[in-house]
Amino acid sequence: MKRIFASKCAVAFVLIFSFGLAGPQLHAQVPDEFTNLYSLMQTDLTNFAAMVDAGWNGEASPAQFTAVLLPATDGGQGNASTNLDYLNSAVIPFLKGLTNLGVKTVKFSISFPTLYQPYYNSTSGANNPAGYTNMLNFYTDLVARCRADGLKS
Repeated sequence: MKRIFASKCAVAFVLIFSFGLAGPQLHAQVPDEFTNLYSLMQTDLTNFAAMVDAGWNGEASPAQFTAVLLPATDGGQGNASTNLDYLNSAVIPFLKGLTNLGVKTVKFSISFPTLYQPYYNSTSGANNPAGYTNMLNFYTDLVARCRADGLKS
């Protein structure tokens, strides 16, 4: 049973990847071991698409699905405290990728002591007094960028 499920998943991946990039002309390139499942999966996908289309009124859902802006979480695990270009070099490309996928809402976490100023001044912490200002500027600029792009955060 697991083998059939795994095979169906593999065929679904091939179908989605093939149709998403180059359209249906890749039918001939289905791996031999999945040929017998191809028509079954194609029928399942066609039936599912018809069911969704039949039940859809044409209006977009008000749901806002969220993606985690992972490179921004905790300032890239502190990278933003020392790398002043971290926002542009690591976070913005990731953010563009998410928005290209249609994401309208992003989230990221700011854990303690990321914005706790005494941490950056202590020898047991970051020992980087400018780090707090860099992190605060990083998050201020990130939120401004998200708002300018029409994203919710």
